[in-house]
Amino acid sequence: REVRKRGPFLSLADFVNRRPGNDKKLAVSGAIQSALDDPQLGVNGTYSNRKSIASNVFPFPEAEDGPISYGIPGIVKQADILTPIAPILTTRSDSFIIRAYGESVDAAGKVLARAWCEAVVERSADYIDSTNAADVVITNASTLAPLTTTNKAFGRRCQLVSLRWLQADEI
Repeated sequence: REVRKRGPFLSLADFVNRRPGNDKKLAVSGAIQSALDDPQLGVNGTYSNRKSIASNVFPFPEAEDGPISYGIPGIVKQADILTPIAPILTTRSDSFIIRAYGESVDAAGKVLARAWCEAVVERSADYIDSTNAADVVITNASTLAPLTTTNKAFGRRCQLVSLRWLQADEI
């Protein structure tokens, strides 16, 4: 749910960190911590969401939102998730392998020739129509900068990275 609310992510930092801005749901924490704190998932949801005695004393009462017991050993933080996987963590590339098959047949339906190919296609952050910047912020209901009709229909630009012909024994 958090990925659907916040994605697509332009970087690993965009995924891990909170989204600065006025949207309180996105500005409090990143996707991982928000998922951990989601009461429906039950990871940190067993802790009370009541406020402390000092609530509404500070100039920014939003800082008091969250479990009163935040920080105790039972609370799972995104650092608990990221620290063990940090040495092997990489961003996911939007690369796709597409295989295609074609054949030539005569009028009787006899196969005269067969061909197989494999293409690697990579999606970039850039939109098809460059009118919209790659880093335009999109939310569920609307966009801060409206997408062009082309970009709404086709999204991000894809680029052919490689193409190779395959032999029958590679299938």
